[in-house]
Amino acid sequence: MIAGADLEAAWTRLTTAQQETIALTVLDGLSSQQAAMILGVSPVAYRLRLMRARRVLGAHLRVSKDPAPPTTARQQHTPPDTYQSEGR
Repeated sequence: MIAGADLEAAWTRLTTAQQETIALTVLDGLSSQQAAMILGVSPVAYRLRLMRARRVLGAHLRVSKDPAPPTTARQQHTPPDTYQSEGR
């Protein structure tokens, strides 16, 4: 389930054009044909924009849900101070 804060954060990362594209169908309930007419594009172009906008929104949602990547043993290792061991 998506938290409202996650959705809001992902939504604000979309461009205005992407927000408008999604809103016409999802929030306003328009068909692709109607939304395309409002934007002055073909229905095929609108559906392509909608697919891309949804993909970007989904990517932003996945990023906000993923925890920070775990650190590996290599990243945690601190190399020895070679200067100290040489007496410098």
